[in-house]
Amino acid sequence: MEAETFESARESQEANGTQMQSTVDKHTPSVPYTAQQMEENLRKRAHEQNVVLPPIAREPNYRYKPLRILEGEADVLPSKPGPLAAFVLKRNWLYIIIGSLIAIIANVASIFSAEAVGNLVDSGVEGGFGTYLIWPSLYVLALILIAAITSSLGQMFGIATWFSGTATVARSLSHRVAKRGISIHSKKETGDVVASATADVDYVGSTQWEMMEIISASVATVVVAYLMLEVDVTLGLMVIIGMPIIGLITSLVIKPLQEKQGLQRQAQGELTTLSTDAVTGLRVLRGMGGEDQFMRQFEEKNQEVAEKGFQVAVPQSLLTTFETSLPSIFVAFVVGYAALLVFDGDITVGQLLAFYAYTEYLDAPITALTWVIQAGTRAWVGVKKIASIFAVPGVVNAKLADGSTVNYATADLTDVNSGITVKSGLLTALVSAEPEDAASLATRLGRMDDTHEIRYGATDARKLDLNHLRKHVILSSTDYHLFAGTLRDNVMGSQWRHWPTPNLKEMIYAEVIENASREEIFTAPIWESEADPQVLAAIHNADATDIMEALPGQLDGLISEKGRSLSGGQKQRICLARALFANPDVLILVEPTSSVDSHTENRIAKNLAKARNGQTTLVVTTSPLILEHCDEVIVMGVDGKEIARGTHAELSQAESNSAHAYQHIVSRTTGGEA
Repeated sequence: MEAETFESARESQEANGTQMQSTVDKHTPSVPYTAQQMEENLRKRAHEQNVVLPPIAREPNYRYKPLRILEGEADVLPSKPGPLAAFVLKRNWLYIIIGSLIAIIANVASIFSAEAVGNLVDSGVEGGFGTYLIWPSLYVLALILIAAITSSLGQMFGIATWFSGTATVARSLSHRVAKRGISIHSKKETGDVVASATADVDYVGSTQWEMMEIISASVATVVVAYLMLEVDVTLGLMVIIGMPIIGLITSLVIKPLQEKQGLQRQAQGELTTLSTDAVTGLRVLRGMGGEDQFMRQFEEKNQEVAEKGFQVAVPQSLLTTFETSLPSIFVAFVVGYAALLVFDGDITVGQLLAFYAYTEYLDAPITALTWVIQAGTRAWVGVKKIASIFAVPGVVNAKLADGSTVNYATADLTDVNSGITVKSGLLTALVSAEPEDAASLATRLGRMDDTHEIRYGATDARKLDLNHLRKHVILSSTDYHLFAGTLRDNVMGSQWRHWPTPNLKEMIYAEVIENASREEIFTAPIWESEADPQVLAAIHNADATDIMEALPGQLDGLISEKGRSLSGGQKQRICLARALFANPDVLILVEPTSSVDSHTENRIAKNLAKARNGQTTLVVTTSPLILEHCDEVIVMGVDGKEIARGTHAELSQAESNSAHAYQHIVSRTTGGEA
């Protein structure tokens, strides 16, 4: 279990107003195991399941900086494509230059080794085999050795720069999506964001490696042209004039390739959105019998992506044709002309061999240019998509804070737009004929949107420090955010402990065991917390004890990413337990029991009233099982204004029009008559 997994969890909780605060001591006990103990446990598990673990060399103590785990604040990338691309290049410019220099050394060493071999051949032809060839031979071997070492280093720098560029952009994008989840979700399709965070960032990273390749290949071509000019001016001019012409012809496909790739990328994002929505709502789809309709939509969208891919194939195939044919034709002309020079006695056989070896470096720039065009055009499409995500404005502006403070425990919550006030210290229900209206008001009261004025006491919420507010006001929405980790850490929320970062061997062993046994590792090493009594109390109050008991390891049992192994009701109860564990001054719950049965709902309602007694709690619901335990019920009209207020019993027995509206809403929930 990696610390960064939970770091992402914490950021996402902050973005959705669910950063938890607990009254328990934050003391973190020592880690539950050492790396050696974890490795021994994995070896034991592999032996029990007859899994053969692969031999793994010792993990190096030193890691080149771009390959290290990124730490600290993520970069905030520009919201325009040009500045964003420049920012990424500027961040890695030193690695690109170093990698290019190393690759240049490797290419130049190879070029001069070809020249040295040619000279060696000429010497042997003229003077025969003898000891005088030893030093020229050692010179050739030295050049080959230098080329081999620098080529390896160049690969390392290239891969490191690729990964660094990819990880930097991916991390920044993930942080931005986590912090502006609400606004981005309203402006961007989920699949589009997923595609940007996976495919687009990889193209951005790989393009930096390709830049190193084309820089080194271009320098190699200049060196080859110079060496040829020294021997024969015509040969040198053929290289100097011919290579730019080939590059120009190849570049003609850039614009159509960009256009086609952009259309394919858009279609791919829409397909990913459709797939994501289907996976998220798979249970609902099956319950409604909507699987056939989804399959038809998926097949149509998949066919559209395929058609866009065929359109991309046209300029792509032209590019591949140019890459293969033009350099070969050019090389044939160069070598053919050099052969004629040999027959005329203008150059030696050794020089011809060297020229033939040089032709490899005449092909390299075109190959590198082709890859830069392919990766670069796709990366540019991705950069524009990524920049558009960063351009989405946040719905909450933390810069509006002016130092104002408020006592959240005693402050009433007021929505100025509707005039509705939630009294402090009470368990209040918000009821509306349109559940979206009530949920929207609750979201505003949690300061998830600064469009409308919300007051805590007499203070405009926009003037309060956002981070401080998030610690005292928690909104638990209908989106069930669960993260890969133990049940304990999912309930503890922002109070999760930093688990030891697994070493490379541990991660490989765990992956091999899971793949071979086709079973996930469901338990983590036991790591008790001083907050366990509060965690157990929160689980009890959310009526989630049965979930805990069903997990291997109970509190130490592992929950999969997004809780995909749990039902909707189970995920909802764990999220409720997390909100209750946080024990904030103000807790806002939106439909906290919508996915549970009536018996479970009744127990949760009783526990909620008891656990939150005397604390400000707002619940958006129309369930009488919860309403009857609330201190006060606020009824919203169709215009979003308050039309009635009182206890559930009072509103159920009253004869006013507003009371009748309330009774009608509740009766729809129970299936009865008004």
